[in-house]
Amino acid sequence: MPKPLAVVPALEAELDELYAAPPENFIRTRNDLAQRLKQAGQVDVAARVKQLRKPTVPLWAVNQLARRHRDEVRALLDAGDRLRAAQQAALRGEAEELRTATADERKLLRSLTQRGQELLRETGHSADPKRIVGTLRAAAVDPAGRELLEQGRLSEDLEASGFDAFAGMEIPSGSKPEDKAPKRPATQRRRQERLRKLRENVTKAKKDAAKAERAAARAEASLAEARQNAVRTNEALHHAQTELEDAEAE
Repeated sequence: MPKPLAVVPALEAELDELYAAPPENFIRTRNDLAQRLKQAGQVDVAARVKQLRKPTVPLWAVNQLARRHRDEVRALLDAGDRLRAAQQAALRGEAEELRTATADERKLLRSLTQRGQELLRETGHSADPKRIVGTLRAAAVDPAGRELLEQGRLSEDLEASGFDAFAGMEIPSGSKPEDKAPKRPATQRRRQERLRKLRENVTKAKKDAAKAERAAARAEASLAEARQNAVRTNEALHHAQTELEDAEAE
C-alpha cells in the first residue's frame, strides 16, 4: 500500500494561485488542489477546498485589484474606516468630516473601478461596473469581507447600500421616551431595500419625465415649423393666383 503523500506545501500560496487564475480555470484548479490534499491525507482541508465557490467575473476582477493594486485597496479600506467614523460623528451632530470622508471614498472607488474595467478588457472579460463598485463598497464595511478583499479571495457577492455603514453603530443616548425602539436588523434591511427601490423608481420617473418633455419640445418645434410652412405655402398660392388673375385681365 503506497504511503500517503506529504502535506501539500505552501497551501496559502496555492490558494493565492487559485484565486489569481482566470475564472474559466477556477474549477479545474480547485479540484486538482482538493485531490492532492486528499491524497496527502488532509481530508478535511480537501473537503473545504472542494466547497470553494467559483468567483463571478466581477468578483474575480476585485480579487485581482487586491493583488495588483494592494496599496489603493488598502487606502479604500482606510477611507471606509474614516467614513464610518464620520457617519457615527454625524449621528452625534458633528457632520463636518462627513462630506470629505464621503468624497475620499468615492474617489478611490472610481479609480479602482476604472482599473477593474481595464483589467477585464485586457483579459477579454466583461462585467457591469456597478457590481465592482458594490462589492468594493460592501467589503469596506464588512469585517469578513475586508479580510477576504485584502487576501484577494472573495468568492461570494457582497451588497451594501449607502446606509449599511451605519449598521452596528451605537446610537447616542438622549432619545425621547416616545421615540420608537431601534429596528431589528432584518426590519432595517427590508426598510433599506424598500428605500432603494423607491429611489430607483423616482430616478426612473425623472428620466421618463425628462424624456417626455424633450419629445414634447421636439413635437412643438415641428408643429411650429409646419405652421410656418403652411403660412408660406398659402402666401405663395395667393401670390400665384393674383399673378394669374392679372395676366388674364390684360
